[in-house]
Amino acid sequence: MCKFDKAWIGTCKEENATGKEYCEEHIKEVCSVCGGQATHNCAETMQFVCGTNLCGKLECKLQHFYRAHGYAFFELRSLEEKLNRTPFKLVVASVYYGTENEIDVWLNEEYKDRLEVLLITHDEENNMKIYRSHFRYYVKHKEEIPELFQNSWYQEEVSKRGVYYSDKAIPIKEPFTTDMLNALEKVMGEEKTT
Repeated sequence: MCKFDKAWIGTCKEENATGKEYCEEHIKEVCSVCGGQATHNCAETMQFVCGTNLCGKLECKLQHFYRAHGYAFFELRSLEEKLNRTPFKLVVASVYYGTENEIDVWLNEEYKDRLEVLLITHDEENNMKIYRSHFRYYVKHKEEIPELFQNSWYQEEVSKRGVYYSDKAIPIKEPFTTDMLNALEKVMGEEKTT
């Protein structure tokens, strides 16, 4: 029986393809992160079920959550602890999309005054990456940052990790560097100094 786990449905249970662990439909499914055999669909929900194909590796799940579910702070923290990974940082900044195409130029102009929540993360090789954490919530001024996290489920995470601010737009398509990290200003959290 096919053991592919369909999000919010359960195990497939169709007959396996001859000599394979999965049925004809699911033997073709690959992990969206590593390209290996997918074992399940992501069951994360916001408005709809995500449904992205993933393998069983925690690293692939973590990288997928960074990319697509950056608001899931508790799940991200759990995965980082299991993988002994450097914890992500929360940053509030505007985003610079580059100038590769007309859409990037439009996004830069349309959202130039929008401060949104970003995650600074580390991959397996300890390279820093940055992802948008949430597509709906943003503010326009630094002084409004506490409003993003006020009365949220994430107050404990914010207190532990802190929230950082950049007065320069963060280039979302370029590598994040130590110099950029050092230029961030801590604006919330227990360790904030005055």
